[in-house]
Amino acid sequence: MTVADVEGRARVRSFVDATDFASETLYLETNRVEECFELTLCYVAWSPDSVETDYARTIRPYNEACAVENRVFEARLIRIPAALDEGEVNSHGSSIGSGTCNRGPGMTAETGGGESESTAAEASGSGTTAQAGTDTTSGGDS
Repeated sequence: MTVADVEGRARVRSFVDATDFASETLYLETNRVEECFELTLCYVAWSPDSVETDYARTIRPYNEACAVENRVFEARLIRIPAALDEGEVNSHGSSIGSGTCNRGPGMTAETGGGESESTAAEASGSGTTAQAGTDTTSGGDS
């Protein structure tokens, strides 16, 4: 894997280097989002042949300049705590909702989601769900 020589390169390289590819998978996802909003990763669900993500879209702080007609790309590198075979993964999906991260597989208002201090994985049928946590890194505008 090559990391481009751009701002944030060291953080991404460190994230990649900390990945144990024998037992973990890196999943790169890009989204286009209106400049005045930001996305929070709520959960990642996976099975041997698919990966699914869910995001909450919230308004950026009032003191951050933005233009409502502009859209930016966001790239997010996600570490999945399972060794997936890239040849087997043939399906992926992503949803974006507004508000908080209290929806999705295995999630309730009590269990929440969002930026927790660590990734919490649980069995869910034939796949697994993990709340977003410290095992993700995201890029900014590009």
